[in-house]
Amino acid sequence: MKLAYEAALRSLDKQERVLEELRARTGVLLGASSLAAAFLGQSACGDPEPLVFAVIALAAFVVSIFTSVYILIPKTNLIFAEVGGGLYEGLYAF
Repeated sequence: MKLAYEAALRSLDKQERVLEELRARTGVLLGASSLAAAFLGQSACGDPEPLVFAVIALAAFVVSIFTSVYILIPKTNLIFAEVGGGLYEGLYAF
């Protein structure tokens, strides 16, 4: 039973690390897209010729902002679970 508990605990720890890593990378992506928009936005919008490219770039920036913020917002219904009893039954033969 102790083996099943330790395996379930390791699985929960791994899930938590993966979520933290995802949120950290999302924060970096959000910062990079903001920095790129700040440096390149003025030059892209200043030239009237390729207005289509400026609109596409602005739309991509808005999409990246919304998706990044959605990932970074804490979720209340997010549940980490590993059934230790089921794991114990599966490993009982070994």
